[in-house]
Amino acid sequence: MLLNYSHPDLTALNEPIMAAAIDERLRNAYEYLIGELKEATETLFGSTVKMLIHGYAHPVPDGRGFWGGFWLLPGPWLKPAFDKKGHQKEET
Repeated sequence: MLLNYSHPDLTALNEPIMAAAIDERLRNAYEYLIGELKEATETLFGSTVKMLIHGYAHPVPDGRGFWGGFWLLPGPWLKPAFDKKGHQKEET
């Protein structure tokens, strides 16, 4: 739902849906998770702990699974959605 179908008049990403997903849903989820972790560390240790949060900078929709796609980490990741919407990898 985050991708538009490939069309010259459309951007690849559905901007209103992407904004709602990130600015509302993801933000609320992170705020909840961080708040719960803060509360738990204060209760257990008497103080908060430092947290590091990391995300994907540039995921590549090449069909690989997460960490190679073995065992509990299947693939393909991202590629089927891009293919379904008509977005093909540009050859360099």
